[in-house]
Amino acid sequence: MKEIISSASITTDCLCSAVDDDGEGLLDDNGEAIPADYCREGECWEWQADDLDSYLQDWLADNDSDKETEVFISCDSQRWTRTGFKALVKAEKILSALSLDGDFRLEFRIDKFGVLDATRYSHDENTGTAPFIIRIATDEDRELFE
Repeated sequence: MKEIISSASITTDCLCSAVDDDGEGLLDDNGEAIPADYCREGECWEWQADDLDSYLQDWLADNDSDKETEVFISCDSQRWTRTGFKALVKAEKILSALSLDGDFRLEFRIDKFGVLDATRYSHDENTGTAPFIIRIATDEDRELFE
């Protein structure tokens, strides 16, 4: 089994809910999450995106790279058709490259060897995609897109 040393996630279904002093979510009498009074619509996504950006920036720094660096993303099986996926994008576009037009969740992981991958969950990918492997692009990767 792969040894994960860090992870981050982002979801379109995020809820901005109130928490107690221990960080536990507060529930109303019906067992529903109580909305936080400081959170307006859309802020939850933005907060998660900022956290994910920091997570990815740390990974890039560990690889002597930055947000302008090209990365190669590949996946053997995605969507309900289980088709493959390959993309060459600037690192700042990783989230855009893996996003869907609909509800989804992305879970990013870095293993003990520094390998970054992500799994996407959505209506058509309810058990998750095969991992999207994300790495600093090589000349060989760039040749695939020429």
